[in-house]
Amino acid sequence: MTRQKLWLILFGGVLIVALVAYINRARLERVLIAASICHAHIFTPPPSDPGESRWHRLQDGAQFYWDFSEIPVGRKMRLKMLDPTLRPLVKEINRRQAAGEDMKYSMHIYREIRWRLNFTPDVAATRARIADLGQSLVQPETQRFAAEEQAPDGSWAQGINVWYLKLYYSVDHVLDCRATPQYPLSFLDRINSPEKLDNQLDSDLHNDFTKTGIFNREELDETFSATARLLFGTSKPAVTRLTLSSETR
Repeated sequence: MTRQKLWLILFGGVLIVALVAYINRARLERVLIAASICHAHIFTPPPSDPGESRWHRLQDGAQFYWDFSEIPVGRKMRLKMLDPTLRPLVKEINRRQAAGEDMKYSMHIYREIRWRLNFTPDVAATRARIADLGQSLVQPETQRFAAEEQAPDGSWAQGINVWYLKLYYSVDHVLDCRATPQYPLSFLDRINSPEKLDNQLDSDLHNDFTKTGIFNREELDETFSATARLLFGTSKPAVTRLTLSSETR
């Protein structure tokens, strides 16, 4: 075999491998994500069932990490799809903040958008919230009411529809109250007993995110943190200015 033929064969082999890799690039990306998450030991596997074989446990673990890899892949696709609409709105909010304008109402909506982009697969709901964000920029009068207590649930989170974010943005206001609030704090009803609190935290902790696509890790962390602050009367340090980026984390 001549050297020229050998090089042609090698070159053809490399092309075939590259073509196969390109065709299967989405699956390869998920494999890499699954392997990196497994290696990072982010999740603790459940205890072994009596009599469970090592091979069956290995299969279950591989399936779990494969299913989970769809979540960051889906997030990346949503960002690519929605970022062209969201980014100009974020830029405008930054511009107005730099000019000294109060943008709390828009910030509340944007915070919910970030959660939906990062942790839920519902693109339609995220689009609707982005439309709400755009509408908030042509209604400047709404900004000054965002930090006031809201009817009917007594929260301080105008513009937010997600319960745990209402809790997150209301805790410091509740702790700062020196008089009876204007409205009953019914947004706390969901955790207003030891049993209800256990149910809420257990629901967040044990959610079947590989099937629903909704990842409740942030909700669990923030609900626990906010509840602890309520119980022990600890406020968060003040933030003087928020910077925005549509590259959500």
